Amino acid sequence: FIAENGLVLSSKYSVIELEDINGTASFTLYNDKLYGGNVNNYLSIEAKYSTIELKAVKDVAADLYNTDLETSSMGNLSIESKYSKVRTGDAANITINSYSDKYSFGNTGNIKFTDKYSDLKAEVSRDLILDCYTSTVSIAGMNNVDLISKYGKYELDSVTNLHISSCYSDNFQVQSIQTLNVSESKYCTYKLGYLSSQLLLKEGYSDKFFITGTPADFKGIKVNGKYVKIEMAVYEALNYRFKANLKYPKLDIDEESMDVKIKILESSQLEMEATKGAVTDGMAEFVLYGYDVSLTFTTPSQSLY
Repeated sequence: FIAENGLVLSSKYSVIELEDINGTASFTLYNDKLYGGNVNNYLSIEAKYSTIELKAVKDVAADLYNTDLETSSMGNLSIESKYSKVRTGDAANITINSYSDKYSFGNTGNIKFTDKYSDLKAEVSRDLILDCYTSTVSIAGMNNVDLISKYGKYELDSVTNLHISSCYSDNFQVQSIQTLNVSESKYCTYKLGYLSSQLLLKEGYSDKFFITGTPADFKGIKVNGKYVKIEMAVYEALNYRFKANLKYPKLDIDEESMDVKIKILESSQLEMEATKGAVTDGMAEFVLYGYDVSLTFTTPSQSLY
C-alpha cells in the first residue's frame, strides 16, 4: 500500500510488502520479512530476527538485532546493531555502534564506526573516526582518518592522513598514503605501498614498517620506539638530514653517501648527525630515537615483502 503522510508499522512473524512511502515511516519488527519500495522521508527501524529490503531511502535511524537490512541507497544513517548485516549503495554520513556485524557501503560521507568483532567495507568516503576491536575494515578511498584499535585488519587503498591514537596487534595494508601519524603502537605491522609525505611514530614497541615507495620530495620520518623495524624505499636523488640517538642500532642506510657531522658509538649507544646532498631549508629529515631500532633503505625496485 501507499502511505502519503507516514506509516507506523508494528509486526511479528509476518511477510510484508510495501510500495513507495512518501511520508515518514517507523517499523517495529520481530521475526518479519519486509520488502518495499522507496522511502522518501525519515525512516525509523527497530527490528529483531528480521529481513528488510528497500529501494532508496532518506535518513535512517535503526536499532537491529540479528537482522539483515538492504537498500539501494540512503541518506544519513545512525545505527546500533548486534549480529546483523547492512548492505547499501551510496550513503551520506554514517554513525555506527556495532557488535559482530557486517557492513557494506558504496560511496559515503563521513563515517564514525565504533565496534567489536565487525566488518566494514566502503568505496570512497570522506573523513573517518574508527574505534575498533577485532575488526576488519576495507575502504577504497578516504581523506582524514582517526583510529583507535586492537587486533584489527585494515585494507585501505588511498588515504590522505591516517592518525592512530593507539593500536595493538593490528595489521595495516595501505596502497597510497600521504601522512601516517602514530601516537602509540605495539606489535603492529604496517605495509605501505607509497608514502608521499612522512611517517611520525611517537611511541612504538615491536612494530614493523614496510614502505615500498616514496617520492623525490619526501619529507622524511621521525621515530621513537623499542624493537621497531623499518624497511623503506628511498628515492636515490633524495637529499636529507639524518639524526639518531639509539641504543643497539641496526642501520643499513648507505652511510658512505653521507657527510657525517657527528658519530659517537659508546657501549652500543649511537649518537649520529649527518646530511646527504646539498643542505636546504625544508629538506627531508630522518630522525630516530629509541632502543633496538632497525632502519634499512632500499630502492623502489626491491620487494620488501
